[in-house]
Amino acid sequence: MQYLLGRRQFVIARSPVAIDPSWKVRPLPDGWLLSSQEELAISDRTVDGRAVLVLGVPDGEETLDTATSGRYAMIDWPFVSTDQGAGLLPAFYAAGGGVVSSSAGLAASLARGEAANGPAAFYPLPDHGETLKFPSPMNYVPSPGTRYRRIRRLMRDQRLNIVTGEVEHRPAPLPAAGSYQQAVDAVAEELTRAARVLRERTPGRIHLQLTAGLDTRTMLAAFSASGVAYETVTFRYPFKPDEDASLAATLSRELGVRHSVVEGKPTPDAAAGEAYLRQIAGNMNGVDLNFLFPCHAYRFLEAGDTMVGGLGFEVGRQKFRSQFGELDLGTATGAALWQGLTQGAGPSDFPAFIDEWLDWRRRHPYPFDLVASTYLDQRLGAWGATLLTGFDLLPGATVHPAASARVMAAMLSAPFEAQVEGRLQRDVIRALAPTLLAHPFNPVPLRRQLRGVVSRAKRRVRKLLGQGRPPAASAS
Repeated sequence: MQYLLGRRQFVIARSPVAIDPSWKVRPLPDGWLLSSQEELAISDRTVDGRAVLVLGVPDGEETLDTATSGRYAMIDWPFVSTDQGAGLLPAFYAAGGGVVSSSAGLAASLARGEAANGPAAFYPLPDHGETLKFPSPMNYVPSPGTRYRRIRRLMRDQRLNIVTGEVEHRPAPLPAAGSYQQAVDAVAEELTRAARVLRERTPGRIHLQLTAGLDTRTMLAAFSASGVAYETVTFRYPFKPDEDASLAATLSRELGVRHSVVEGKPTPDAAAGEAYLRQIAGNMNGVDLNFLFPCHAYRFLEAGDTMVGGLGFEVGRQKFRSQFGELDLGTATGAALWQGLTQGAGPSDFPAFIDEWLDWRRRHPYPFDLVASTYLDQRLGAWGATLLTGFDLLPGATVHPAASARVMAAMLSAPFEAQVEGRLQRDVIRALAPTLLAHPFNPVPLRRQLRGVVSRAKRRVRKLLGQGRPPAASAS
């Protein structure tokens, strides 16, 4: 396994960049150059009568509205933009202009004028420092508190003027479904289509990530209904419920699908962990950063294979609702959102980054609420994008078919109560593979239920005792 660079790196700058001899250079107008890895597909396309370059999609392959085609950037000179599904191929640019890259580390190094003395020159190990003390599910990228704070990331509704360094709005609509049933049908159709397309494009095996949860079972229903060949895999790591592996094995056995449980190797590989940390630009990726990559848990993935995950479904389950309470886009502040997410103040530049994002989102609102907007921009387009950038270190490909505009728009079209309950996903499973509903989602073992009952009872007793005490006598 190589632990230097992923397979989808590019740089747009005034000078050529060659991390190694395999990098290729293509001239752009006005003296700019596109440097890229040999493995990054670049295709000439025509969009609305204009000649454009698409990065990340081979010639002849359709840029589908789904993560099966997935993560691409488009150069429509002088503009560069990312895919409008989820923005899963990040594009970073220096705040002062002059460089654009798929890697925050590369952009930061080039913007500082560092010499190209090999990969280490472009990938200084991020100084997590404050960031590790204040992990957040928002995961703004680049993470505040790291040396990449002067680098900005293009969001799915932005385009960058490469020459001037100015960011402009690029409408990225998520059209609502006409009815709840149409939303269910749209998700079912899109996911089964994605399964068939993936099978056509995957010369090796398809590994479907499977847990005891709702998201991966919705994907399992689509692959089961599509009739394509695939197998399932469950990761086992510290704090992972045992039920994930046992229930996944039961579901796979009933479907006649091969299931594997993968654990990390007992001795972590520091070089692998460091490479992943560099690749994700210091973002806080939790389990992957601390366990899965250093312990080589992805060693089953081979060249030509595809690994399929459930990233994207959370948008329809109102993730962050409990943390945000009554906050809305009009009243939210960076400090309030950060407090809701972390229950702590954090360094001063953390809320400032969020305020910057809130200002953009108020000027260019999605047709959805604060929770969905936060998920799309900061959970999916930030954490999810850097996660997949880290996966570029792996052989094969990793895709998330639910991270498509059509699926997310349909899920957000469901009534609020249906989103919170995950009703739409259950109805998709019922339409595609109803037998999968016979098993519970994320079952809680009896022993854990009893521990919860005892804990709640103790809290109530302590509260009652505290309320029943007479006031303390004042000192005379």
